[in-house]
Amino acid sequence: MGETGVIEEVRAVEAVAGGDFLLDQAAIEARAQELIDSRNEQPEVPVYRAEYRDNARTALMEAMTLSGHLSVVEITGSLDEINQQVMSRLLNGWNDNLPEHEKKRRFAEICEELVVQETHQAIVCGILPADTEVAVVSDIPVVVMKGIGYRYSNGKGMARSTGLRFNADGSLTRVIEQVSRSNSGPDTTLRFLEDKEIPYDQREAPDVAALKAPFLHTRRDFIDGVVSIQRTLDKYAGVNVLYGDLPEASKRHVGYDQLRQESARREKDIECYIDGLADLEEQLKSKVYSGELSAAESSAIFEGEIERILDAVCLLHPEYTEATYGKAAVAVFNEAALMVQRGDHVQAAHYLEAHSFMKQTIVFCGMEIAIKDAKELGLKVNELGELLEKGEADIKWKKGICRVEACPTRPGKTEVGPCSVCKQCQAAFDHGDDPTKVSLIEMMLKVRDTESSDKDKEDSTIKAA
Repeated sequence: MGETGVIEEVRAVEAVAGGDFLLDQAAIEARAQELIDSRNEQPEVPVYRAEYRDNARTALMEAMTLSGHLSVVEITGSLDEINQQVMSRLLNGWNDNLPEHEKKRRFAEICEELVVQETHQAIVCGILPADTEVAVVSDIPVVVMKGIGYRYSNGKGMARSTGLRFNADGSLTRVIEQVSRSNSGPDTTLRFLEDKEIPYDQREAPDVAALKAPFLHTRRDFIDGVVSIQRTLDKYAGVNVLYGDLPEASKRHVGYDQLRQESARREKDIECYIDGLADLEEQLKSKVYSGELSAAESSAIFEGEIERILDAVCLLHPEYTEATYGKAAVAVFNEAALMVQRGDHVQAAHYLEAHSFMKQTIVFCGMEIAIKDAKELGLKVNELGELLEKGEADIKWKKGICRVEACPTRPGKTEVGPCSVCKQCQAAFDHGDDPTKVSLIEMMLKVRDTESSDKDKEDSTIKAA
């Protein structure tokens, strides 16, 4: 079936309704402006541990992956508690000094939240089916804004869908799922909205117009929720497009049916850093509240810790390097990873610092605060070496290709551990050799002889006992 036939089929199966289905758009925007104007008068909403952990996980995964990742956030409580928690975070993110375009985007997100709240109230009252969700497509801004967190290198955007789950104890859980995608923009998004007859404000820039156009759907319309929405957006983008990536780039992705499992696997690679980063955010919030740190200083410390964690992750899991820092950084991280395997974390850190110009900018810019100064404030920040040790202790051996080019197992797959180095090459590193420089035969013989010697000593000890 040609592209036209595919899209006609999609149209016939997937039915949606605009976000103004329940509430007039003018009323939504008026309420959003009222909340912004009175934000300093709103009661303080406590931040629970689960939210700090969600923030940490989201911050890392947003920076690590270009496209094709599904993140899930769940918030449990009464409907009022959930609504207050989410709206409080959105209002806290408002800043009158932001660029005008960013303020329009954040205003649209507050309006989206009001639509979600109205929808969930209608679900609880039995007006809407329990599987009704509110979705929105968030594209890369058409206006370049530095230091706010956008990945312009690949046009990173996302599709987001928010649903409600009823629990046995009478509580509710809001489930927020979003899929990241490359090459986001009006060519696919506005075409999607137009074909689904979802109204959008043509006076606005395309990315703002899309954010201001949330829509309602059910799991009968999009059977796998936001994953199905992303699949539809890809169909509008062309043949063999996957998570916004064109065919050549899409080869590195898993299919839609495996996305949930693959995303969960990725998040296990960073799990050892989540609690520490959550602790740091909680500490920083307290320091800002007490006046010990400014908001800018707090952001600089938090972003610095994130970047050091990303460095550690890319050294220990090289498959993330290109997505995180760009192709030019791959060779730099490969060289630094060999230093890590030799046990020289300090040299690896210095090497990365000296070649930092090769790293594609992610999201961070602005002031820098020394780790020493942050630690003197009692903050739980880490040197790169400390993060590497934490990551090495957490790594499990898995199937992969050894990154040592001279390894005799290449190009086949074998068991690899930290830095994607196989057991044989790691044994050479552990015995003081460099498998990247010695010959294969020399390396294999020396490792074999050393292991044989160790075994003989062990047998002698057992006999003596």
